[in-house]
Amino acid sequence: MPSRAAIPSTSSGRKARSPLAAATPTPASSASQRLKSMKCSPGPAGGSRARRAGPLEGPFVCRSRTAWLFYGASSGPAGECAVPMPVSTWVEVDLDRFAANLHAVRSLLRPEQEILLVIKADAYGHGAVEIAEAAEREGVAQLGVATLHEGIQLRRAGCRLPIVVLSPLLPSEIDEAVAHELAPTVPDLDFARALSLAALKSGRPQRCHVEIDTGMGRTGVRDDEAEPFLLSLLELPGLRLASLFTHFPDADAEDLEFSRKQVLRLRALLDRLGARGIRAPRVHAANSAGTLNLPEARLDWARVGLIAYGHRPPNARVEIPLRPVMAFKSRIVQLRDLPAGASISYGRSFVTRRRSRIAVVAVGYGHGYSWLLSSRGHMLVGGARVPI
Repeated sequence: MPSRAAIPSTSSGRKARSPLAAATPTPASSASQRLKSMKCSPGPAGGSRARRAGPLEGPFVCRSRTAWLFYGASSGPAGECAVPMPVSTWVEVDLDRFAANLHAVRSLLRPEQEILLVIKADAYGHGAVEIAEAAEREGVAQLGVATLHEGIQLRRAGCRLPIVVLSPLLPSEIDEAVAHELAPTVPDLDFARALSLAALKSGRPQRCHVEIDTGMGRTGVRDDEAEPFLLSLLELPGLRLASLFTHFPDADAEDLEFSRKQVLRLRALLDRLGARGIRAPRVHAANSAGTLNLPEARLDWARVGLIAYGHRPPNARVEIPLRPVMAFKSRIVQLRDLPAGASISYGRSFVTRRRSRIAVVAVGYGHGYSWLLSSRGHMLVGGARVPI
């Protein structure tokens, strides 16, 4: 069912925290100039049709056949975008904001430190291919994906950046990873041996990464077992160790003692390896929260995801200018004046306390907006912040 926004009699104009905004049609001429969609072609109703227009897949995105995804520069106030008139609900991805967020992250890093951009889950719903293209233009060093399919998608789209598959692959996926020049994370020696054979068969050195489990307790090799593991790995022909990394379970906590101990455990392992003459080409630990909260965790790469897309983790110690890259927009399909005591939508989760004007917006469960969010959050209507 469509969402409903209660429109107050006076507009506050406060900035919305919710990505959902009700947009109204505007002339396409000025908006088309502002919209820098890649490989655009004329769309219906004089609008600008982005290369990736159509049904959307992945987190945060609309699944309706009428949903369109636009990529471009900042499009100004709500609704100032050349969206074809038949489209009622869409998302916009602002690549200028994405670039500005990367610049803000770099302000925390030393010149020799680089960004590994996490682009898993279709770049958190922002569109992996388009984000990868923008990341390459902005000088990102590496891309991180979660699955073989995600990496292959980027390669088939022409992505040339090094790609690390951060989650362990199945042994049956090794040949495809090698064929598409994806660098797996090696979980055990059996996988490493199979990867070595595939590399020799391909005739090319194969890059790989190793996750060191310093306390996440999920995947990787425990730090107290990593030394003999790495010694065995480095003896395998055809493999090139590209990086060692660890992951924080709670770098966004108020108490960072555990995360700091993880950094110390990683450094202790590096010291032990150094004593044997072994040095990893790159080492990384800082995720988004770690990049903001733990300067000592900013090693060779900052492995960032959410902050690149403009979302700040809780308990951030450092303030950098971040702006959400995605806007979720829709059109008002009906205005209704309801008396006091009228209940609205499933579960009767909202009951009017006074006579109220209600805007019905063409967004619902099928667009990825859960009914569990009923009567929670806000949206912008003509720049005014109103409750959902």
